[in-house]
Order: sequence, then structure tokens, then C-alpha cells
Amino acid sequence: MTLIPRPARFNYWTDVLALTAGVVVFATGLILFTRFHVAEGSFRLYDWGLSRLAWINIHRLAAVLLLGAVMVHVERHWRPMVVRMGRAMKRLPGGASRAELVLYAGFAVVSLAALAAWFVVPGSPAVAGPITLTHQAPIRHRWIDIHNLSGLVLLPAVVVHIRRHLRWMLCAGRLARRTSPCR
Repeated sequence: MTLIPRPARFNYWTDVLALTAGVVVFATGLILFTRFHVAEGSFRLYDWGLSRLAWINIHRLAAVLLLGAVMVHVERHWRPMVVRMGRAMKRLPGGASRAELVLYAGFAVVSLAALAAWFVVPGSPAVAGPITLTHQAPIRHRWIDIHNLSGLVLLPAVVVHIRRHLRWMLCAGRLARRTSPCR
């Protein structure tokens, strides 16, 4: 006998995957930005024991997992999201907050800019591609800059979203592990 219904359990594990992948994406993105993209870091090929390509591949893999989890999350919560967006557009009570609107738009911008940087930018390293030893700084590209800046703008909206739903996640986690009931 399960303590929480299957849909709630599925939502819980989807949220756990999204949160875990999101933390990895943010951490590796911050490492890539601070250690490889700015100042003398643009000349580095290795840092903290891994190559730039290894950091990029970890970032990309976690981002693909995050995108998949978010797509499932949106599909599972589509109806309430549309209702809240509609109420926000009509300025009715119960509409989406500014943080939610930034979250929706920001995630779209970050994802599209990331895909453009990955597939469109010349010289973007392929997954498991060769590491080229060069002393020239990589060419800066607007898609990468848009991705970096929009990701930093998106972070507070993600934190607000997680904070609003953290109680549910903790409660569902306890029930999933069959420990103490939620209050």
C-alpha cells in the first residue's frame, strides 16, 4: 500500500530530478562563467581537475535532464499554469506572480539561447570532441552572453518558485519514504 497516490509520487520524483539537475546546471554554469569565460579564464583549458570540455559536457547533460524534467512538470501542471496566466493577464486575483512570469519567459530564453549557442555558434565543442590547444581567447558570441545573463536573471525566479513549493516537496518526500506524516 502506498501512502501517496501515484500521480503525486511521480510529480515528487520529477521535481527531485528537476531540482537536482537544476543545482548541477547552475553550479557548472557558474564554474564555466567564472573560470572559463571571463578575464584570464578565457585562456584556460583546465580548471579544478577537469577540462573545459568536461565542464561543458556535465553542464549540457544536466541541462538536458533539467529540460526533460521541466517539460514533464509543465505537462503535469499545464491547466493550472494556463489559468494563472489568464488571470494575470486579466489582472484578476489568483493570477501568476511576477516571479512566475519571469520564470516562464526566462526559462524559454535561457533554453533557446543555450540551444543556439550549442548548435549555431561556430567552434562550439561537440560532446566528447577534441580539446584544441590554443592560446587565443575563444570568440565571444551574443548567444552565449544572452544565455549567461538570462540564466542569472532567471535564478531569483527559480528560487521563489522552489520556496513556494518546498513544503509540498518535503511532505511528499517523507510520505514517499514512509516516514512521519505531514502536518
